[in-house]
Amino acid sequence: MNTHEENINYLIPNMNSAKHHFYNDPETTIEMWLADMDFSICDAAKESLSKFIDNGDFGYGFIPNQYYESVLNWIKQYHNYGLEKSNIYVVPGVITAIYSIIYEFTEINDCVAFFSPTYHAFRDAVFDTGRNSLEIPLKEKEDYYEIDYSVFEELIKITHPKILIFNNPHNPTGTVFSVNDLQKMVTLAKKYNFLIISDEIHMDFVPCSKFESMINLFSNYSKIIVLTAPTKTFNIAGAKIANVIIGDFVIGKRFKERLKSYGIKTPNTIGISLTIVCYEKGSKWLKEVNRVIEDNYNYLLHEFGEFSDSIRIFKGEGTYFAWLKYLGAFL
Repeated sequence: MNTHEENINYLIPNMNSAKHHFYNDPETTIEMWLADMDFSICDAAKESLSKFIDNGDFGYGFIPNQYYESVLNWIKQYHNYGLEKSNIYVVPGVITAIYSIIYEFTEINDCVAFFSPTYHAFRDAVFDTGRNSLEIPLKEKEDYYEIDYSVFEELIKITHPKILIFNNPHNPTGTVFSVNDLQKMVTLAKKYNFLIISDEIHMDFVPCSKFESMINLFSNYSKIIVLTAPTKTFNIAGAKIANVIIGDFVIGKRFKERLKSYGIKTPNTIGISLTIVCYEKGSKWLKEVNRVIEDNYNYLLHEFGEFSDSIRIFKGEGTYFAWLKYLGAFL
């Protein structure tokens, strides 16, 4: 099945991925799955992967300059942030990075903060590493969420977190934090001396004019780490690859040493190859995917419009999913 003029194909259910494996009859089941999309990867990625396999070389890999160039060019072209190769640390995934950062920059029973509602993996990472969690509730408005900075500061005064983890766009509410939000977070981080982890894995599902990255504040505050990946953008989560972007040399060196202590040295060569081709040739595919997401969101608004007394739909500013609140029984 194709949508629009670009070759966007829906996946045929099979048992190769987790979202299909957990169901007895994937051909007749619609999975309520959020971790990845139901689109097949772009044609350029398929062709590149086919050539990679035909070549027959599956030996230990390395990270070529082309990889760094593709990542840097993408961030520069679509998000207008200039970085250097030395700012990028390649890891098997964003969650791997978060666990590593927590272990390196905190101690047992230290406090790690995140906004609530939250992406469950943040809570899991804090619990699994033996740290204490601080859930900072976002303030619910009519159809969006915002940070209540008086509550935010009051809570960190009491608990003294060593790290704040948040995602932008926010998972699960879809809120895109403004420049003003990011600046206020940095102001509080400076005042109370905590590290900021900004997980920006959904950044490509936001119009470029609306998204602002914590990268832009590297010069204002050294204790910022930004996480990105092609895996969410191009639906290649199985490639197991992500980028940790660090502006401060000392923090970067400590993070690199922590990875080495876990034996994380050799990259996933297939992930490297897919990242390069997706960033170099996948922009048209992504444009059409974003158009489908927008169409689906508008369809949701239309279909649920008559149930506005029972269902509240929050603004879909970013990510590819929608956040709904059940208000009462359907009549």
